[in-house]
Amino acid sequence: MYAYVSMERHTIQAGGSMSLDIGLSAGQERNVMILGHSGSGDLHSSDQCWSLGKGAAWMSPRRLDVVSLCAASHDEWSVSVLTFRTLDPASEPLIGGVEQTAERVYPLFSELQALDHAVGGAARLERSIRVQQIVLWWMTRRQLSEQQSAEDAVLETIRYAQRQFAEPLTKQTLARRAGLSLAHYYALFHKLTGVGPAEYLASLRINRAKELLLHNNLPLHEVAPMAGFKDGWYLSRRFKQRTGMTPTRFRSSKLTQVAAYSSPCYGHLLALGVEPVAAVVPDWQYSQTRFQHAGATRMISQTESEERRLEALALLRPEAAFCLDALQEEGQSFMAQVRTFAPTVEIPWMSMDWLAQLERIAQLCGRASALQSWMDRYEQRRAQTAQLIRKQVGESETVAILVFRPEGCCVYGVRNVGYVLYRALGLTPPAPVAERLRRDSLFHSRLLAPAELPAYAADRILVMIREELPGSRHSYEQLRHSSAWEDMMNRGVKQVQYIKSAEWLGYDPSSIYAQLGHAERLFISD
Repeated sequence: MYAYVSMERHTIQAGGSMSLDIGLSAGQERNVMILGHSGSGDLHSSDQCWSLGKGAAWMSPRRLDVVSLCAASHDEWSVSVLTFRTLDPASEPLIGGVEQTAERVYPLFSELQALDHAVGGAARLERSIRVQQIVLWWMTRRQLSEQQSAEDAVLETIRYAQRQFAEPLTKQTLARRAGLSLAHYYALFHKLTGVGPAEYLASLRINRAKELLLHNNLPLHEVAPMAGFKDGWYLSRRFKQRTGMTPTRFRSSKLTQVAAYSSPCYGHLLALGVEPVAAVVPDWQYSQTRFQHAGATRMISQTESEERRLEALALLRPEAAFCLDALQEEGQSFMAQVRTFAPTVEIPWMSMDWLAQLERIAQLCGRASALQSWMDRYEQRRAQTAQLIRKQVGESETVAILVFRPEGCCVYGVRNVGYVLYRALGLTPPAPVAERLRRDSLFHSRLLAPAELPAYAADRILVMIREELPGSRHSYEQLRHSSAWEDMMNRGVKQVQYIKSAEWLGYDPSSIYAQLGHAERLFISD
């Protein structure tokens, strides 16, 4: 229990200071709480400093005698100072520190201020009740803060395990890293992940072993240390315990229940007749694909929270999750968490064209006949489209592809829209693009400085504005009204056509096939 001593209100001028005699070192069992009303400043003791602003509260730590209050230089600082004492000397001392959101105790401070000079038993009881309420609030907040700090420490070890599982990690080493007892660590770990640390590490290691077995022909004694196992024999034993099959048998098996973490991987699987259990796609494609390809696939938008995406994939328990190797940091972090319940199969994005990617996925899924069947249909469609378009577009006629993003204008090579036009249909790019393709057969695109634009003039200019990216339209309008654009148009440009990103950006078999139809409409109906 705690008893009220006093309540004071102080206003410290901008850049000013004052000292507050707490007297805790003199053996007096007193506590001081300071609540910020307006402005901001710092509290200094002989060896500590705390910052306190409007709406924040500070509780004095143990064995503190004097604290200095120093207001910020730009504004006066208004605070209330509550002093109370401990009635039970054996009670556990209150934990000092700062709580940044203390608005809940404002009314209690105001009521204590009003009761400060009241006399009589009722007034003393009222003040005592308010003090107990304030202390209860403080103790609850500090316990929550400590719990959150402990959970944050456990989360850090989980991220560490996702990166370093190949090291000789144990639940004991992770608990020490978190600074918690093994029992406390285990309880929090299980609360956050649903499994214990040992089970979590085992899943990471087995799934990493699966990834390595799928990706290459390394012998088991080389795979083992890369996946966190001491030797090939131990890996083989643990692998069969958890999967029911030997690593050798797994390596020769074919994947059927898979997930796709990207629209290109999803498109590859569809072309092979594989309906993934789940597909995570960008929001701009999500609204289209969820209805175009109805069926057993659980469509998941990339804009959904990480927790919901993981939950959806974990419930479906795919044999593997296909993703691209060009994921941004957020995507890499997400796939590291997917590894706790499924191996992740990375498909090279920039170093492979879509045909090589399709062949790789077909090999992993055992779909050689489906691959050949699809390629036969594609080649027939491609040849028909090329023949029709060549009647409209001469061999000497050049076509340039300009894509506007927030950062500026990009000229495209043979990725996305460029593949169909330059590779599949054999149209002629501007001279600088043709030269670049001679040096780099997989040339994707490059950002142009405005002064470079005239060099990419062509008989036909195809313009794509990435409307789904804020700022792309502004980027286009700026260049469209520049002298560089005018110069380009004066270099023999016969036609400017606008194309939609939703139709032309896909770089997977399903999208490429559809783009052949878009090309017919673009060049034959003009």
